[in-house]
Amino acid sequence: MDIKGNLKIKPTCLLKKIGRETWQCFSVDSPAADILTADCAGIRQTWPVSQGQNDVFLPTTAVPREWLFESGERRVPVTQQPVRRQCVHIIQSSHHDLGYTDLPSEVVRQHVKNLEYAVDCTGRTQDYPEEAKFRIVIEQFWSLAAFMQDAPPAKQARMIELLRQGQFEVNALFGNMITEICGSTGLLASLQPAFALAGQYGIPVRCAEHNDIPGFSWGLARALCDAGVVMLSVGFPQYHCWGGMQLPPYWLEEDLLGHPVPGGFWWESPDGKRLLLWTDHGYGYTSSGSLPTLRSDLESFLDQGYPYTQIRYPVKGASMDNAPYIFAYADTVKQWNQEWENPRLILSTNSRFYQAILPELQELPVHRGEVPGQDYPMGSLSLAHTTAQNTRSHDTLVQAEALLALARGLAGVPLDRCLLDQAGQAILCYDEHCFGFHFPCGPAATAAKAEQELFALRAAGWIHAAAEKAKAEIADRLPSAADGQTLVIFNASQTAATGPVDALLREYDNLGQDLHPATDGYLKPAQVAGRWHVSPQNVYLDGAFVLADEAGLSIPFQIDEITSADEPEPYAGQRLGLGSGTRRYGFFENPAGIRKTLRFMAADVPALGWKAYTLKPAAAG
Repeated sequence: MDIKGNLKIKPTCLLKKIGRETWQCFSVDSPAADILTADCAGIRQTWPVSQGQNDVFLPTTAVPREWLFESGERRVPVTQQPVRRQCVHIIQSSHHDLGYTDLPSEVVRQHVKNLEYAVDCTGRTQDYPEEAKFRIVIEQFWSLAAFMQDAPPAKQARMIELLRQGQFEVNALFGNMITEICGSTGLLASLQPAFALAGQYGIPVRCAEHNDIPGFSWGLARALCDAGVVMLSVGFPQYHCWGGMQLPPYWLEEDLLGHPVPGGFWWESPDGKRLLLWTDHGYGYTSSGSLPTLRSDLESFLDQGYPYTQIRYPVKGASMDNAPYIFAYADTVKQWNQEWENPRLILSTNSRFYQAILPELQELPVHRGEVPGQDYPMGSLSLAHTTAQNTRSHDTLVQAEALLALARGLAGVPLDRCLLDQAGQAILCYDEHCFGFHFPCGPAATAAKAEQELFALRAAGWIHAAAEKAKAEIADRLPSAADGQTLVIFNASQTAATGPVDALLREYDNLGQDLHPATDGYLKPAQVAGRWHVSPQNVYLDGAFVLADEAGLSIPFQIDEITSADEPEPYAGQRLGLGSGTRRYGFFENPAGIRKTLRFMAADVPALGWKAYTLKPAAAG
């Protein structure tokens, strides 16, 4: 309250033990150095105060009571209320941008170093009070994946120990995903890496975060609930309010929460499951280890009617994305708890916060639906070609997985799934929200764009290679035509299929070559099943053959040839050029078939199966 002469007195939530009693801190803003007194029912306290901010203390109360503060001629009545005991969960993390501050490849290396330092910090707090032991939350899984690949083995082992014990926590999602371009397979895939590590080492994974993205799809709720995630913390950037614009927000937080942020509600998935959705002011209140804004933030929460005893207070190690982890928060928490009795601070994790606040959430509202994404779904169209390629890879990866399983079952071939694991991670990296450099112009932005596109292109290349190897292993174990070529059509879906077939008369070479012993003693390279892709003879390229199914029935077909680099066909220019020469590199083969596509209708190809067709030269038919 501010009366006469601008003397301001404000009760705070801070409690301190003085002697054997607990005293409440009152914030005093005095216009001048003077003597301040406070009177209540015969009790009087007196303090000298300086000009500006001062702290004075009064005994706590179990019931409201009125104090009259006086300084010179200034008189300020203040109501003292009972103070609610609270616990502030200081949650240190690093906002994960796969790019933005540097090239994605360099950002990954930085995060590995940051996590190595964080592991080292835990040894420095072994003798600290439990509340001050060094803890972090790994915001997204991709940095931990890189750490478990590149960090020294001893630090990897220590990391697993810290995760098992709950001193460190890794969130469930692979990254801050652009959920609108993930699709259902992408949303499920974004959870698989964290839960795979959890299953391997017995690590609890219970929470997720979705930061720096103004929106998410409803399917995320279903994916998280089905995986057993109990809390999703979102840090939405309020772009509309930046720069003094004060435009209408894209979601009405107070309407959803029933009070200003921070707060939460139960987010109900389309099938009726629920998880706690918690939102704060962005994704970090401070980046200074001394917590300089904590006191003012707590006063703000009190003024806005924050209803809970547990407070989630996310922090970072620097005023930047991809910030390092810092040790200073441990010392600050230790010192604070030595000085103040309330609120207590604890270096915490999302799971610890959830467990602590859960008993207070009986009256929490329930909401269904989504917050439609804005800038990132639209921004993904800035790389329309690779975004389309990556969207297709969501499905072709699943098909390649099926083909690999079929090849193992039929041929007993121990095909390595490493290519598909690499492809799956690259798909997720592309769908992650950063999508480039923070300044979208110049050499840095161009380099970052190339690395972003490379995620999608690598994924497509690895999927293609794995699928080609699997199909060749199956095809080479089927009966072949004695007087023609055999073409095997695959259906990797779970239902029988009838539809058009587009078969290049010279398939694309795939990534990688395997070495096989040759009869004359040297190692021979091969791409698929110990061989290279087939280059059909001219009789097939000219269409002088009969296409027959497994029953011997003739199937109508046509052969289309690329004659211009501008034709709406995949890789039209390359196929035209490569197929227009003679022998490739002067020897080996004439890949003229790459220009030509065999098209026909395939009927009743069985689910998770194949169908063989024979190309018989017309003279033999």
